[in-house]
Amino acid sequence: MLDQLFFYTRIEAGEIPLTIEKINVGNLFAETLSLFYTDFESKNCEPAIRITQTPCQIQADRQALIRIMENLIKNALVHGTGDYRFSLLRRNSYAVIRAENRTDSIEASDMDYIFDRFYTSDISRTRKTTGLGLAIIKELTQQMGGTVAAALERSVFSIEIQFPLFRTDPSGQSD
Repeated sequence: MLDQLFFYTRIEAGEIPLTIEKINVGNLFAETLSLFYTDFESKNCEPAIRITQTPCQIQADRQALIRIMENLIKNALVHGTGDYRFSLLRRNSYAVIRAENRTDSIEASDMDYIFDRFYTSDISRTRKTTGLGLAIIKELTQQMGGTVAAALERSVFSIEIQFPLFRTDPSGQSD
C-alpha cells in the first residue's frame, strides 16, 4: 500500500521521468497478461483474451505502460466476480486496451469518482485496496498522451484506454 502511495505521489509531482519509445503494445499486453495466469487459475476461471494480429505500435514509456496494464488486470481480479475479458484492438488511429468483468462492488454512483485517488466504493472497502490503482492508470495514461474511460452496464464494469498509434502508414485500419 505504501509503495502505491509513494509511486502515485511521485507521478503526480512529475518526479518520474518517462522515457518515450516505440512499443509494440500487442506483445507487451500478452506478456503482462501471462504473468497473471495463476491468479486467474486460482479463481477457477480463464479470461477471454483478444489481441489484434495487426501490429499496434505506440509512443510510450515501457515501464509506465506495464504498470498501467498490471493495475488494469489487478483491478479486475480484486473487484471482478467473473466473465473477465481483455482485448487490444486497433480503432481508427488508436490502440485500444480494454478490460471487462462482472462486479458486485461497483455501482452507478461510483462512476464519477472511479479514477479519483483513494476512492473505493463502500462495498470494496472491505477488500483492503488503496484506491490508487485506477488513479495511477489515469495519470500515467494522460502523461503519455492517451485517454481512459470507465463504464458500468448491467453489472459489467469496463475500462478502455486509448493511445494514438505510431504511424508510418496513414491507412488507419480498424479491427
